[in-house]
Amino acid sequence: MKRLLPVLMAIFLSACAGSGTRDLAGIQSVVASADANTVVISRNTGFVGLVPRINIKLDGERAAALGNEEVVSFKVTPGEHTLEAQFEGASSIGVKKGVATFVNDGTSPQFFTISLKSGLIGAELILVQVTADSFGATTR
Repeated sequence: MKRLLPVLMAIFLSACAGSGTRDLAGIQSVVASADANTVVISRNTGFVGLVPRINIKLDGERAAALGNEEVVSFKVTPGEHTLEAQFEGASSIGVKKGVATFVNDGTSPQFFTISLKSGLIGAELILVQVTADSFGATTR
């Protein structure tokens, strides 16, 4: 039983990790290398939303999975796009997904943040487009 606990903890903690990066140098590199056709998303859902991963969809297709305090980036084509953020599996019950529509005009990268707003009966993921400066402030 004593050996089982560390194994279970490792499995639990690995389930919290997503496809993004948490390392500050890595995050700064992602932001610095973002070109005009890049979307960069950071997640900070606090203690309440700490454990489950968030699935990120771009135009209905899965693009990434984010653990708490992770940042991910990916390329997009010019034009109008829709981002969706939703907790994985049973964790999504009672939590409204975050949705944001944006236009990539090919002139600058697009930055978004995900946070969690908890209510008395449910919760909501807040997916907001932000400026590069405010994005940098949220990832320090």
